[in-house]
Amino acid sequence: MTPWPKLIISTATFFVALPATVVIFRYRQLHSAMKIMALYVFLGGVIQISSSYLSAQKHNNLWLLHIYTPLEFGCIIWFYSNVLQGFLKRNVFVWGGLGFALLSALNSAFLQDIESFNTYGRSLEGILVIVLCLIWCYRTLSEMKIKRLEQDPVFWVNTGFLLYFSGNVLLFAFSNYIVNINRTLNLYIWAFHATFSILLYFFITMGLWKAK
Repeated sequence: MTPWPKLIISTATFFVALPATVVIFRYRQLHSAMKIMALYVFLGGVIQISSSYLSAQKHNNLWLLHIYTPLEFGCIIWFYSNVLQGFLKRNVFVWGGLGFALLSALNSAFLQDIESFNTYGRSLEGILVIVLCLIWCYRTLSEMKIKRLEQDPVFWVNTGFLLYFSGNVLLFAFSNYIVNINRTLNLYIWAFHATFSILLYFFITMGLWKAK
């Protein structure tokens, strides 16, 4: 019988198929911001498949994180530049994305080997995304334009990002330490991460489904 932590991790690996299916059937109904989320889902799926393949072949797959992190943040900041248009200047998002990509490249080149977790990049990304999520919450509450939050697709996506990165930012920071501790405890910790990953894709799925 498969231990439940491994079951959760396996479920998280393939859960990206759920929002991907919604994208396939509803892409034409998506507005520009949610089309960016469609790209985000596609990117996550490619990385998940590649990571699983390398793991099955007993190859190191951590170098994928060094590529995925700036691309992921690029999609996220592009999304928020769209939904926060008129609230923050576009240059803030452009320079924020370019600056993060540069820092990620410097980190991979000089600080953290590509065969280890890019803890600095992942942690910084987590903090920045949390800030973006809170800015959206502040704007939404101050303007009071959305009558029913549960019907707003951005609400679901923002909630997913806020939960995922808030729950995992410390895990990102100590990833290289965690892999060297007790194997059983390590499994439970990554099952915790997988749970938040499932929640993230579930909330993105809800956002894609409610998009008009």
